[in-house]
Amino acid sequence: MEMRANLHQYIFQFPKNYELTTFVVSHDASEISRMAQRVLVMENGKFSFDGDPKKFFYSLTVP
Repeated sequence: MEMRANLHQYIFQFPKNYELTTFVVSHDASEISRMAQRVLVMENGKFSFDGDPKKFFYSLTVP
């Protein structure tokens, strides 16, 4: 778990230090909510959501 936390910290700090944009692909919702400034969701090869992570998680419906 510590290695994963270190990786997250690195992913955050590296682009800030060099003024870069990063693109991270994840299927872990908790990871997305902690890391993302913007969320893109792809379904069937097309983007179905593009926006703020909080708006994305609030828009989810429970079956």
